[in-house]
Amino acid sequence: MKRTIPLVTRRLSFIIIFVFLLTGCDYFRNSEIPQLPDVSDISERLIPPTQTPPPTSPPGLLNFVAADYRIDLDRNEGVPGAKLVYLGQSFDSESQLIFNVLVDDAPQVKRVDDSFYWRGVIAPGVQAVYDLRLGRTFSNDIVKAAGTVAITLFNPTPNETQIPGCAAQSLCFDNMTYDVWVKAGERLPSTSLTYVGNEQGSLVFAADDGQRRSYRLNDSLVWRGSLLNDVFINHELRLIAVENDRVHVRGDSDLRLNP
Repeated sequence: MKRTIPLVTRRLSFIIIFVFLLTGCDYFRNSEIPQLPDVSDISERLIPPTQTPPPTSPPGLLNFVAADYRIDLDRNEGVPGAKLVYLGQSFDSESQLIFNVLVDDAPQVKRVDDSFYWRGVIAPGVQAVYDLRLGRTFSNDIVKAAGTVAITLFNPTPNETQIPGCAAQSLCFDNMTYDVWVKAGERLPSTSLTYVGNEQGSLVFAADDGQRRSYRLNDSLVWRGSLLNDVFINHELRLIAVENDRVHVRGDSDLRLNP
């Protein structure tokens, strides 16, 4: 049997809906909608502003890196310029190969691929950081040391002059990467040349004596001279790009120290 809703109940339902429509809309219209936080500057707060990186060499300093330094050491032989000495190799109680070394005159035991690290002064006004690793060779007496050597010169005074070769007693660091951008009016680092600017396609540099030297894009630039007493450098460079008031110079440098 079909069930019917009483007339009184239906009328009461209509009255309730009508009252809600009259009052409920005002409630939602007058109610305050929660305010969301302002996120317009979220990227500025989460990502710090880009900072200009410090120059490669602060004023009064020159930095060089021999990025592929390698040397083979025989028994009782040291790394030139550093207090790192290889004494010999042997085996531990578990027949594992070990290297006996001196670091700053202190005996240490190293294994294959262990660090061979030293920091100190290698010549007046010159500090070096030897960050090397030890490896085996085909000889039972010889060990190889390879890694980087970071060199800092304090208060250099570049002077263009002839330079000596790499003698037996010299400390020689070859094929160091040279890669800089130089603006007009700035000194080409570790030389006595200042970039004057681009003059109708001629890239002009001026020496300390005022002599001007003109180059074209992709020309080579060679500079040899002293940086400190008994510290010499040979730059084999090339002018590879020009952008507004600056020039990109790249090449190799050989450093010679005669302590």
